[in-house]
Parts: sequence; C-alpha cells; structure tokens
Amino acid sequence: MVLLAVTVALGVTSCGASKKQKMNLLFITLDTTRADHLGCYGYTNAPTPVLDALAANGVVFEKAISCVPLTLPSHTTMFTGLLPPEHGLRTNGENSLDPSVPTMAEAFKKEGYATAAIIASMVLDKRFGLARGFDYYNDSIVSPELDEEGLRAYRPGVEVIDTAINWLEEAGDTPFFCWVHLFDPHKPYHAHEDLYGDRYVDMPYDAEIVYMDSQIGRLIDWLKAHNLMDNTMVVALGDHGEGLGDHGELYHGIMLYDTTLHVPLLMHRPGLLPQGKRIAERMSLVNIYPTILSLFGISANATPFAKDLSQAALGKATFLPEDCYAETEEPWWQYGWSPLKALYSDRWKYIETPDEELYDTQTDFDEEKNLDVQYPNQIAAMSDQLSEMEQRMKAQSVVGVNLSTEDARVLQSLGYGGGGAPPPEDLETANLPDVKKMVPLLNRVMYAKSLMAQKKIPEALKLIEESIAPDPNNVSFMFVYAEALHLAGRLQEAMDVLHRILDQGGYKVTRVTTLDSCTLMAKCLYNMGRIPEAITYMEAALEIDNESVVALNGWAWIVATNPKATPDELAKAQKYAEQAVALTDRKHPSYLDTLAVVYAANGNFAEAVKVQQAVLKVATEKNDLDLLREARQRLALFQQNRPFQPWQRR
Repeated sequence: MVLLAVTVALGVTSCGASKKQKMNLLFITLDTTRADHLGCYGYTNAPTPVLDALAANGVVFEKAISCVPLTLPSHTTMFTGLLPPEHGLRTNGENSLDPSVPTMAEAFKKEGYATAAIIASMVLDKRFGLARGFDYYNDSIVSPELDEEGLRAYRPGVEVIDTAINWLEEAGDTPFFCWVHLFDPHKPYHAHEDLYGDRYVDMPYDAEIVYMDSQIGRLIDWLKAHNLMDNTMVVALGDHGEGLGDHGELYHGIMLYDTTLHVPLLMHRPGLLPQGKRIAERMSLVNIYPTILSLFGISANATPFAKDLSQAALGKATFLPEDCYAETEEPWWQYGWSPLKALYSDRWKYIETPDEELYDTQTDFDEEKNLDVQYPNQIAAMSDQLSEMEQRMKAQSVVGVNLSTEDARVLQSLGYGGGGAPPPEDLETANLPDVKKMVPLLNRVMYAKSLMAQKKIPEALKLIEESIAPDPNNVSFMFVYAEALHLAGRLQEAMDVLHRILDQGGYKVTRVTTLDSCTLMAKCLYNMGRIPEAITYMEAALEIDNESVVALNGWAWIVATNPKATPDELAKAQKYAEQAVALTDRKHPSYLDTLAVVYAANGNFAEAVKVQQAVLKVATEKNDLDLLREARQRLALFQQNRPFQPWQRR
C-alpha cells in the first residue's frame, strides 16, 4: 500500500510537471499616443526602440482605429467588445459600466489567471466599472506632484512600472493577465530635461513618448530576466491620439480626424505570432476583446460589431478593411457644440457634423480636402449607412457616478468637462455650432488663459471678447471672461458675467461651474469691501461641496481678515483652514498662508509664525515671488504679535 501510494504520488507530480503552463498576457495601453509618432510607424524624430523591437518581432496593425478619442469610453470598448453607444460610457467621469456587461478581465479570472490592473490616471478610477474581474486594481494616484489647486490627476510611468513589477513578483508562477496603463503622453507634457537635456524642449510630446518607451523597456527587461518573455503575449496599443494643432485641435476629444483616432497596435509572442508581420487592413479597437480572448482559447461574449481577428494575427487569414464607427459627444458636454460621428467605409471617411465632411482615405492621408460638394451621393449613402448601423446598436443601461467637486476638477485639469447633461435623444444638431468653426475660438480662449497666467490681462481680455462674440452663450468662455475681468480689477463687470452664468441655469452650468462662479463672486465682493455678501457666496459654494478646498480656504481667509469677525466665526475659520491644508497634504503654499493668517487672527502667534515659515520655504522652492513677498510681510507682523487685517489699514 505504501509503495502504491508513493507510485501514485510520483505519477501525479510527473503529470503536473509535464502540464503545459498557460500563456501570460501583458496588456499595455498607451494613453494619448498617435501611431505616427512611433518609429515602427515611420516616425524618425524621437526613438522608441522598445516598442519598435516588439513590432519588428511581432505583429503590427497599421490602421487600428479608436472608436472614441476619450480614455474611459475607449478602454471600455476594448474590454467589452461594445461600441460607446452600446456600453453607454460616452465621456469621462459621468457613468459606470453596468455590472451585467462581461469584461475581458472577468473572462481571464474564470480561467484561473491572476489578474491585475495598474492605472495611471483618475480617469480610469475603479468607480467607473472596469475593475470587475481584477484581483488587484491599483488606481491610487500617490505622486507628490500637485497642480495649482492641490489635485492629483495622474502618476508618471516610473511609478506605474514599479507597481507592476512589484505585483508580478508577488504573482509567482501563477499565469497572469496584467493591464498596465501609461498616461505620460497626455497633457501636461514634460520635456524631461533631467533625462534628455534640451533635446525635446520644443517637442515635449515626443519626450513623453520616448520616456514612456523607456519605462516599458524596464518591464520587458523584467520579463526577460525571469524567463517569462517566451511565454507572455505582449499587447501594446493606444486608446486615442492627440491633435497637436492639426486641424486646429491642440489636444483630443472634440474632433474625429485620424490624428486622434489612428492608434498603434502591436502584438508580440514568440513561437505563436509571426515575426515582422504588418497588417495593412483597417480595423476597429472594438475587435480587441474577442481577438485577445480567442488567442488565449477563451470564449468571448458575442457582441454585434466586434470581430475575432485572431486568425489574421496568427498569419493564417486575411480580411477586408473594416467599416469603422467613431464618435465624440465631448463638444456638447464641454461647450454646447454639435456632437460628431464618423464612419470609415471602403476608401471613404464620412464625418457627420452640421457641415458634413467626406475624405478619400487612399489619397488624402491628412484629411485636408473635404469632398462633400463633389460627391453628394456618397455623402448620402454613408449617412444612411451610419444611421442603419446606429439602429442595430442596443444600448446597455449605465450606472451614474456622483463625483465630488474636486474629482470633477481633476477631470477639468486634464481637459475634460463632465458634470453636465448628455445630449437629448431628439437633439437637433443642424443648428448647433460646428466644431471645426469653433476650434479657432477655443484656441484663442486657451491662449488667453496662458496670458492671464503671465499677468498680461489686457491682451487676454481682448482675445476672450473676440471669442465670446460669435458664441455668446458658451458658459466655459464666459467664466474665463469673468476671471480675466476680476484680474483686471473690473469687479462689477465680472460680477455681471457671473450673474449671467448663475441665473441662466441649463445643461451647461455644471456643479463645478456653479461652485467656481460662487467662489469668484465672493472674491469680487471681498475686494469691493462687501464682506457679509462675500461670506454668503462662499457659504453657497460650501453647500455645493463641503470639501471644496477653494471654498474652505476662501471662507477662512475672508473671515480671518475681517476685523468684525466674531470668536465663533474665527474658530470656524481655523477649522476650515486646517481642513483645506490637510486635504492638500500641507503642500499648497496659499492654503498654508491662510492657515497662518487664521492662527494669528485667533491670537495663536507662535503657530502663525511656524506655519508662515513653512509658507516661505514652499514659496521659495516654487519660486512664487508674489507670495514670497507677502509671506515675509505677514511673518514680520506675526513675530510682533499682530494679526493681518488689511481692511483696518484700508
């Protein structure tokens, strides 16, 4: 019996050792990456040796098309095989994927894979529904980098790759599906002078792609060092591209040209996928879901528009160029402009806008010549084809997500609107502004904001006024105008504009816009000496969001500098100031400055001096000369046991 038991045990062990190890999947999404800015797609201005090597030894899809130039909707399409009108996530930050919709991660988890996602941006936070099926979903944005309002929007590639390697080391011998999301090519761009000197000072977008490529190289090196490269399929693909000024679009999300829809797609797996294969046929990213699962022998949920292209990837079949659907509702969400839809079919690309567009994709690669007048019948046929396709789309229900105002502000800092209302189903787009006509106005307003940051207020005001005239009801433009008027000292005019925003209501006056309008109104009233009214507007802002650091700090400042403030009000001001400082990890110099002023107003001069010295340190590090000058003046007051009360001096 003992011998039999030993024999059986040895047999089981032997069988286990001979069992073929499942193939791993490393799925890398390259946020905001244009295909034509990688070496393997012909770009020569910036080296991308890691991605180029994957392409040279694997499969390149030369004409992969994103369904939407926005991060969350595009990733949702990749992981579900559903187009945006089907899965319902049409913009960033508004909805969560319905729990009934199967995802790629769930399919891998059912097959016994260890599953992990390492996310670089709040845009893909677990609240939006893509965490289902992942054992480990790391979306913690812990980078010390803060924007001007103390918000963390994303983390750099080095942190993402460090986290991914740590997880892979813990996964051990378990077959894995690891999704790594890299956000570096997204704005704001950095030239990485510490790594590349001044080589990319004038090409910071390229610098970010070079940097991202080097970080992917660290991950590939780890796989090689652990003898996992030969049993791991590496898939690297973009979610959407970047305008970079082409067609007037500086970034992405509001136009449907190939600058933001044509993305890289590379697949690499030695011994399975052919080396150096380039597939020229056009394909949609909606096919990613069934294609990847098929390559792993896993059943995919059938969806109306997604096709399994695994045989083409394996070099065993060819396919005709696909009809590809694309859309963006972002012009509506952000500015009240007409949403866009596009259809690629045969040699043509059709864009449905108030002024329709038609391009010959075989001869006009840069989409410079609109052929709508020359080919009206083709326009009509493709419009009908697009309508027929839309009728076949069955919309899933979505789960609403109520973001905090600060979360919504993070999205705004990345260039996304959110917080408004989706286009109604019966929206008549013919009379809405056409994006291509509005983009020059938008660019002028964005340039005006940069002038405001440089304190060139008269020049900024002129640009904004020129931009508002053709689009007088654009709330986004109106608020920038109010900010510029405030900086110019034209306080009553600024308040008049803010009243227009707050009084008109409607779909575009979002929660963030309302809060910002209230806080700016309070600042105007404060500068006019109308302290009680200023406090009232700051309190209105806090009713909208009681954790808004701008409103908490603003209320505390107004009360602490008011010579008529009561002891109860001053105690409340201290509570608010301490809360604002805590919410920004004590790294925001202006909020620390307010806290010092509040301590002094409460007679706690020792703490006021201590905090003001911290303000001086941070202001010096940030080279904030204005705050530095004011902080020194206030420090001198506090050292004399005197509070800062500018209204008494006035």
